[in-house]
Amino acid sequence: MMARAVLPRAVLFAAVLAAATSCVPGGTAFVKPAPPPELQSPTALPQGPLLESLTPGRALLVDGSRAVKGLPGFGRNALPALAGVYAYIPADQKTVTGEPDTILQVPVWFTREPLVYSVEWTTPAGGLKPCTTLPAGISLLGSFELEQGTTLWALGAAGYTLFVGVPAALANPCRFVSVLAERFLFFQRYAERPEDTSFPAILDIER
Repeated sequence: MMARAVLPRAVLFAAVLAAATSCVPGGTAFVKPAPPPELQSPTALPQGPLLESLTPGRALLVDGSRAVKGLPGFGRNALPALAGVYAYIPADQKTVTGEPDTILQVPVWFTREPLVYSVEWTTPAGGLKPCTTLPAGISLLGSFELEQGTTLWALGAAGYTLFVGVPAALANPCRFVSVLAERFLFFQRYAERPEDTSFPAILDIER
């Protein structure tokens, strides 16, 4: 799985530059099938020249969009999906000499596959609190407890589902997923082919 990680700021340098080029139509990279994401380790993020764009309140896509086989929260499976990871410094993050104390990793997935949620998922019928800031046409379908304090949120839209691995240290997850869902919906509106789908390169969470 891809869970929360505390990373030194210097770890982030060329992945941000490489990721930015993958977030335009046609930028999806196809890779060999992999185990379900909950079995994978956090992304190792190399250095890159766009590090200065990572400021408190902003999230940058530093890994993805990658084609994968397997979604977290559904056991061992080969469901086709796109995967990515955002690096995020919370807006209230205190810094010392310009360096943030922590940088959160927020993994994300996208799939068009129909899904069946097991009893391990918390759904609106089971008491899941709604996320009132989501854009029209997108709803919070459920949450699933992964390892290491990460909660997986499932966001449903017409024809696809987004998953967000919410770290325990993310103070306002509803705000984060709402901005992601809104920007992703905008990208989807202009994707002429399925392979044009990609995650937004930058999310301004606090604006």
